[in-house]
Parts: sequence; C-alpha cells; structure tokens
Amino acid sequence: MADVTVSFTGEGAEEAAQKFYTWIVDGGLSDGILDECSGDSYELDLGEWDNVAKTMTFTGTARDA
Repeated sequence: MADVTVSFTGEGAEEAAQKFYTWIVDGGLSDGILDECSGDSYELDLGEWDNVAKTMTFTGTARDA
C-alpha cells in the first residue's frame, strides 16, 4: 500500500477540502486520475470512499494479458 496526502490549511480550508473531495468523487476528476495512474499491467478503480472522513482508496487490478 502507498499513500498520498493532500492537506488544505488557512482561511476556507474546510470548504476547499470539501470541494476538492467532491470534485474527485462526483465531479469527474477520478476518471482522469484513474486514466493517468493506471499502468500497462494494472488498472486502477475507485474502490472505496468515506464521505465523512473524506478519504478514498484506489484499488489496482491486473490487466488481462
């Protein structure tokens, strides 16, 4: 497992974090992330997300040979 952390600080941090999270989960940004971060031998999918904690897990699966 590998992690990437994105943090928002300062004025408007809560609102900005919510907007960013919503953009990924509901606004189509996840499609670009999945396309760009998938590789030749694996494909990523947005496996799980938690709307309260604003966390998400991308899961990789092997591509058929």
